Amino acid sequence: MLRSFILTLVGTGVIYFLSSNIWTIEDKIAYGQGNPGISGYEHVTVEVTVPTIGPLEFKSIFVDCPRKKRLLGGVFDSNQLRDVGVRATRVITMGDYDRYIVVFRNMKNKYINEVKLKATAICAYAQ
Repeated sequence: MLRSFILTLVGTGVIYFLSSNIWTIEDKIAYGQGNPGISGYEHVTVEVTVPTIGPLEFKSIFVDCPRKKRLLGGVFDSNQLRDVGVRATRVITMGDYDRYIVVFRNMKNKYINEVKLKATAICAYAQ
């Protein structure tokens, strides 16, 4: 039987996920190709520059873990964190990989130019 939970703690520009997938040998589940436990740890980063974000407008970044790897956590950043906040983060399982989504929002009632948005997914095989 597969049991899982995710605990999210919000810090300054960082989202931490504590994920535990627990199953018994009878389940015969093998999600990745690494050894039992955590292996193949890596960071996957997506960075985009948005020419202009309008007042109260949203922009999203999607970061995909490599096939068969699970998302362990994620980090986000922007050159305009004073005016551009993070509205939400989300993890979606897309078949045999996980996707980390960060939704940024212009928190001001003005246009902001040359906004750099960055998201990093922390991925690994988890068995």
